[in-house]
Amino acid sequence: MSLPVVAHAATPAQQAEWCKRLTPRLPTVSAANCQKVGLTASGAQSLKGFPLLVRDFPAAGKKDPVRILLLGGIHGDELTASAVVFQWMQWMQSAPASQFQWRVVPVANPDGLLAAKPQRVN
Repeated sequence: MSLPVVAHAATPAQQAEWCKRLTPRLPTVSAANCQKVGLTASGAQSLKGFPLLVRDFPAAGKKDPVRILLLGGIHGDELTASAVVFQWMQWMQSAPASQFQWRVVPVANPDGLLAAKPQRVN
């Protein structure tokens, strides 16, 4: 069974804008690396209107792969958690990771992350 398709294709300009806003808060994540992971809008958005971003990584050649949901940035003031998820997405193309079907949401609380002072809640 595959994950339902809910994500909406993003233009390079949309990806650039999202990454421009997010990466100043994320240690070790450049705007270019953010854009390379190919995030799309999930169709949902935060209370302040920022799209909840997602990336699906299909399993390579598996009929019924184990499905994994990876969430980062649940608490907006834990900046390193989102940064680690962005780094992890670089690894997703490797052989060990490609055994599984991944849905990745690197910043589950963009309002908390983007607040003037990052905060745990939105």
